Amino acid sequence: MRLFFAIELPPAIRGRLGHVQQTWAAPDKYEVSWTKRENLHITLKFLGEVDDHRLGELLEAMKSLPSSGPIELRTEGMEYFPNRGPIRILAVQVGGDVGRLQRVYDQLEDICELHGFKREGRGYRPHITIGRSRDELPGYLRHGHREKPWPEASPMFAVSEIALMESHLEAGGPRYVKVAGFPV
Repeated sequence: MRLFFAIELPPAIRGRLGHVQQTWAAPDKYEVSWTKRENLHITLKFLGEVDDHRLGELLEAMKSLPSSGPIELRTEGMEYFPNRGPIRILAVQVGGDVGRLQRVYDQLEDICELHGFKREGRGYRPHITIGRSRDELPGYLRHGHREKPWPEASPMFAVSEIALMESHLEAGGPRYVKVAGFPV
C-alpha cells in the first residue's frame, strides 16, 4: 500500500481553495495540473509503499500518539515551491496554531522513525498543494508580485485527528482513501 499521513480539510475550506484554483486557472496563462478538490489536504508524512506487516505495527504504534484536543488552523496566503528558481508547485500557507501542529508532526516523526521510516531531512512547513506546474512558473511570483488575487485568510477550522491515507495512482490522477484516523 502507498501511504501517507495527512490532515483532511473541511468541505468549506476545500470550497475556498477550489475558488482560488479557479481564479488562477482563468484565464489559464500557465500549464498547471490542479489538485482535485476532494484530494486537498495538509500532508504530514509520506511513507511510500508499506507492506501489511509494517502497517499493522504502525497502526498499533500510532495509538501512543498523545492527544491534547483539536488544533485550530486556517488557510492564509500563497506559497511557492521550490524556494528558489522557477516555481513548480502552487500551495496555500497554513496558519493558526502551527506550534501545536509542529509538535504533532514531531511526535509522528518519532513514532515513524522507531518503526523504520526515514525521518524527513527538511524542516516541516505546513501547506496545501493546490496545483503543480507542467512548465516552470516565473520565480518573481514569490517576491510579492501578485498576478492573481488572494482572498482573505479563512476562518479557523478545528483539526481533531490525523488520517493515514492510501494513495491509488489512476489514469485520471490519484485517489485517496482513508485507512485510519488518530486523535490529536
